[in-house]
Order: sequence, then structure tokens, then C-alpha cells
Amino acid sequence: MSALVLAAALLLGTGGGEVHRLALVVGVNDGGAERPALRYAATDAQSLARVLVELGGLAAADAVVLLDSDVPGLLRGLEALKARARSATDRGERVEVLVYYSGHSDEEGLLLHGQRLGYAELRSALEAVPSTIRVAILDSCASGAFTRAKGGSFRPAFLDDESTQVRGQAILTSASDTEAAQESDVLRGSFFTHHLVSGLRGAADLSRDGRVTLNEAYQYAYRETLARTARTRGGAQHPGYDIALVGAGDLVMTDLHASSSLLLVPVAFPGRFFVRDGRQALVAELNRRDGEGAELGLPAGGYTVLRDDGGHRSQASVSLASGARVTLSAADAVAVGVEDSRARGGPPDPRWRAGLLLGTEAGIGVPVLPSARLSLAIGQRFAITAAAVFSVASGPHVGGIGFTEFHGGLRGGVLVQWLGDRWWGGAGLEVGPTFVRQTDSLAALTVTSAVRATGGLRLGERLSLALSAGLGLSPYRIDGVFKPLVNAEAALGLEWSW
Repeated sequence: MSALVLAAALLLGTGGGEVHRLALVVGVNDGGAERPALRYAATDAQSLARVLVELGGLAAADAVVLLDSDVPGLLRGLEALKARARSATDRGERVEVLVYYSGHSDEEGLLLHGQRLGYAELRSALEAVPSTIRVAILDSCASGAFTRAKGGSFRPAFLDDESTQVRGQAILTSASDTEAAQESDVLRGSFFTHHLVSGLRGAADLSRDGRVTLNEAYQYAYRETLARTARTRGGAQHPGYDIALVGAGDLVMTDLHASSSLLLVPVAFPGRFFVRDGRQALVAELNRRDGEGAELGLPAGGYTVLRDDGGHRSQASVSLASGARVTLSAADAVAVGVEDSRARGGPPDPRWRAGLLLGTEAGIGVPVLPSARLSLAIGQRFAITAAAVFSVASGPHVGGIGFTEFHGGLRGGVLVQWLGDRWWGGAGLEVGPTFVRQTDSLAALTVTSAVRATGGLRLGERLSLALSAGLGLSPYRIDGVFKPLVNAEAALGLEWSW
């Protein structure tokens, strides 16, 4: 799925008055029946809201989060935001509004549950919100289409400490109108929003003044998004911007001094750092060259910090007390032993997979037989499977009597799958008839039930190296008595996806 991240900061009023920030944050994984479901749109929305409440001067009561909304719900949210902004403006407050959307879109508008909200209608709704500053961040598809329709130019600001005098507009996009924006299973979020949030936590504060401005956040998100997507299957993303700011200063997005605790990366400690909380959720990432320090504003708690300096990986555990400033140290780290991504709004993961696998089958009281498995799986997260299995062998059996044994069967079942960019795996159940013939005297027909595990490594866009293993139970009538026979099977082969 291709992705758009649009950040439109419309600063339409004049400075002055108490600053009152309002936010509407929306995350929708479902873009409609023809679009693959996203995995992390809601996670992205919650991450952005969290950092704004912690560091962005946004009160928790003023952060409205909508998850899995449809178009009417989004429009109602914008109307409610408009009413709250007007009320604050009437009280003489300087109102700063942020609207964030993470989900599906195309060149014409946002896509929520198969419904489209056109960019023109969205822009009209945003511009109707009375405020000194309006910031809209859209993490979805074809972002260049929105900026091309809007126009504008970049006017650099020069004094960060006069940000309350700024007026104008800014549009940030995560990709051009022909590029795909991507989400990552490793990051558990989209590349652009992940790096934007990391930047807002302090990774983008190259000036080391304890504040992250809109321009700093964009520059950091641009650099890191481009670097991290250059080698993914979706291809490099080139975030863009259309910024027009007037007045002295730049828009300060977050203030690290508002954080309950700070994690400091010293100047002499370069590398890429991944910070995970107690739930092992990735909350921040930063990349520092030698001579560049950094501060990250984080809530109090325990964290695991993984450092990758290009040749070595090390890990440290850090405990941040409320109000504490903790400095990372190489002495606290211990050595530890192409990530998966997929396009937002781009072609869906293949739904059909067929393969030929060769292996062996063995059971209690029966010989080891070479086997072949023709398989078919239809579906993504949950798949329906069908297979034909064959095995045959000749040789001495129990007591040295010669034999020829043939097993053949059909299987149908269900499979729960985990689909990555380079790998996939699954587990499920299958059942079906099995025919057994041994020498010329024994023939039997039974029903086999089995549990099965599958996995594979993608060798190309469609071809995968596949592994399958199963454990089956088949009741046979032996000497007039039904007895259960257990057999195990493992096979390796190639599969083709489309």
C-alpha cells in the first residue's frame, strides 16, 4: 500500500494569548474490501498522540483519538474539533490544532472502510477550523497528489524562541505521488511516522536546545525514512514538503524539558539506537555519528536499548526514574548476536500459493517411505488449504518378507499464517481420506487427521523455498479391530505465489 504523510500547518491567526493545543488523531486499518488490511495504522495514531501529550504541550483531555472510524465519523470528529477551537478562540486563546490520519488513501482522497473522503473536502474541513496554527499529518498513500494540488513554497524560519509569532502553512509528505510508503513488522508501524515520533522525542534535536521544531522533525524523518527504505522491497521513499511560514521563528512541536525523564546519548557513543519499553514495544530510534550527542524524552520506566554501530551490536538495560537524567554508557552494554516491510496501499500480499515438496513419511509399525506433496493455499492471514500426498517404497518388511507399499491421500484444512516480507509461516489442521495398499494382499481406506506447520523463505517476488511438517492420526481395521496409527511427515520444496 503506498503511503502519504501530509503535515499541513496552517497558521492563520495572529500571535498572542494563552496557547491552547487541540488534536484529532485517527487510525484506520481497513481501507475497503479491495485493499489489504493494514497492521499498524492504529498503533501509529496512538504513538503520535502519546508523544504530543508527553512532550507537545497537549493536555490528555484535548487529544481525541478515533480508531477504526469511517468517513462520517471522521467528519463528525472534525466538526467537534471546530466547535472546541471556536470556543477557545472566543476566550482569546491562541489555538493550535493538529489533525493526524493514518490509513489508506489514493491520488483522490482518504479511504476508510471502502468510503472516500476527497482531498478537496478534507482541505475545506481543515480550513474551517478557527485557529492560529493548524497542523495536519496524514500517513497514507499518494501524498504528492495533495501537495501538487495545493501549491506553495518553502520559506525558512530563523528564530525558534519566537515561535508564537509564526503564521503560514506547512505540508509534509512521506512519499511522492508515484511512490509507495511502507510499514514495517520490525518497527510495528510505518517508517515515516516511526521516525517522526522518534524525532519529536529528541532524535531530531540536532541544535541540542531541548526543543524540536517542525523543520527539525521533517528533516530527521526525511533522512531516516529514505535511508531505511532504500533496500526494502517497496523501494526508497522520498518524503517531500511544502512549507510557507511567515513571522519570526519556527513552530516548536515538542519541548524535551516537559519530559518526566531524559535518556542521554553521549557524544563519544555513535551508532544507531533502538529503545524498547517494558513491553518490548519500539518507542524511539535514533542514528548518531561520532561527535553527535542526543537527548530522548521518555516516560519513567524500564527500557532496553540496542546499539548497532555497523559492525557490532550491544544491548543495555536502563531504568528511568521520574525526573531523572540517565546517560548511556558503553560499560553498561553487553554484546548480542533486511527487515520486513510492505507498501501501504500497494499490491496486496499474494493470496494463492501452490507448491511441490519432496520428503519422507514414517509411522509406528510402518516403514520409512519417500513422499511427495502437492499443496495449494488460498488466503492471507487465514488460509484454506488443499493437498494431494503420495508415498511409495519397496523392500523387506517385518520378518524379511518382501513388500511394495503405497500411500495416497487428499487433504483439506485451514491454516493460520504469519506473512513477512522475506519469510512466512503457518500452523493449522487438515483432514482427508487416505488409501493404503501393501503388496497384493492388503488394501485399506481410512480418514487421516493431522496438525501441520509450514514455513518458507522468499527467493524472489513469487518463488519461495518451503518447508512442511505434519503429524497425522489414521484409524485402521486390523484383525477386525480398529487401531489408531500415528505417522509423521516432513518435506522440502518450492512454492509459487500469486
